[in-house]
Amino acid sequence: MSDFLKYEQEGHIVTLTMNEPERRNPLTGNTAVPEFLAAVERIQDDRSVRAS
Repeated sequence: MSDFLKYEQEGHIVTLTMNEPERRNPLTGNTAVPEFLAAVERIQDDRSVRAS
C-alpha cells in the first residue's frame, strides 16, 4: 500500500487512516479505491482481526 492509506494492526483491531490531508483525503484521482479494496481483502484473510 502507498502512503495514502495507513494500515495499522494492534492485537485484534485494525485501523485504516487516510493520509492525504493537504488534498482533504479524496477518494478519486489517486490510489484510494484499490488500497481500500486491498485492505478489506487483507482484513478478511486475517482471522485474528476482530474489529476494523
